[in-house]
Amino acid sequence: VVAAAGTPATCAGWFSSAPAKPAPPAKDTLYYFPVPGAPGEVPRVVLLLGGRDYDDKRIGAKTTPPWSELKPTARFGQMPVFKTADGREMAQSRALSRYLSKTTMVDGAMLYPEDPWAAFQIDEYIDSLEDARSAIASTFAISDPEEKMAARAAMFKSGGKVFDGFKKIDACLAKGDSADGHMVGGKLTLADVWCFCVMNQFRAGFLDGVPTEGWLEVPPPLLHLPPYIPFCVLLHPPTSEQSDTTNKTLTVTQYPDCDLG
Repeated sequence: VVAAAGTPATCAGWFSSAPAKPAPPAKDTLYYFPVPGAPGEVPRVVLLLGGRDYDDKRIGAKTTPPWSELKPTARFGQMPVFKTADGREMAQSRALSRYLSKTTMVDGAMLYPEDPWAAFQIDEYIDSLEDARSAIASTFAISDPEEKMAARAAMFKSGGKVFDGFKKIDACLAKGDSADGHMVGGKLTLADVWCFCVMNQFRAGFLDGVPTEGWLEVPPPLLHLPPYIPFCVLLHPPTSEQSDTTNKTLTVTQYPDCDLG
């Protein structure tokens, strides 16, 4: 290449490098422990039901930073945390689940409908499911392992706080407008997703002492478990860092290798 007088020689255009590849588009990101059925698992299931392309950060897995490093900067110092591609950050399981469900449609219906009466029923069932689930929290203070497991097992028998809480919900469902295996209005809603997650947590064998079978088969059927449960589980397959166990009518996922400290 011969340059004009006074102009430095250049090979631009001959041996220039290929243009840099554009950065991949930013994704929504969910940060939460890989705990089966916990409240923060609900947004994960909603995202999967909606077919959303998002980054699922399961804190405690080998590919993510430990929770101790993330907690100081986490919104409210807790999880789940959901970060949108445009930079918004959200927290609180119920608020986040409602937000996502308002834009998630399954079989032609939103998981969280605009109708105020339907929305109230969904919220009421979710709150009641959490009331029943939270009864087990008292057992975490029991130091003796055998005593703890006995106390938990008792909660899932007739007269136990968890079992009776579910029975109350079941009675309300029988009097309400549940239909076609769904809790509200005969359509898949956030209430069904929440019900699935609560049942999944207790049936997964994740909590020592909680019976994984038997208590749901006591007549009359305890809660109207919706027919989409196997579909939800297929959407939530175990990875190489997880294991799965089959329990009668559904497969539930466990996470034995995660550090949740």
